[in-house]
Amino acid sequence: MINNLTPYDDRRCPIYNNIIDGELCYETAMCMQGFFKISSVPESSEIVLDMKKAKEICNECPYANME
Repeated sequence: MINNLTPYDDRRCPIYNNIIDGELCYETAMCMQGFFKISSVPESSEIVLDMKKAKEICNECPYANME
């Protein structure tokens, strides 16, 4: 359940279509929001969607919006 999720827990990411750890989720979310360069996250080459669609999905994802 998302309510019990910590930033360190693994989660299923729809833009990678795989289980990722909290650190990669955070880094990817920062890329999708324009705070980091996408090229700064090597795993971003594994994103299975086009970047526009990936940004939309990531910005709506409750995991990426954890405070």
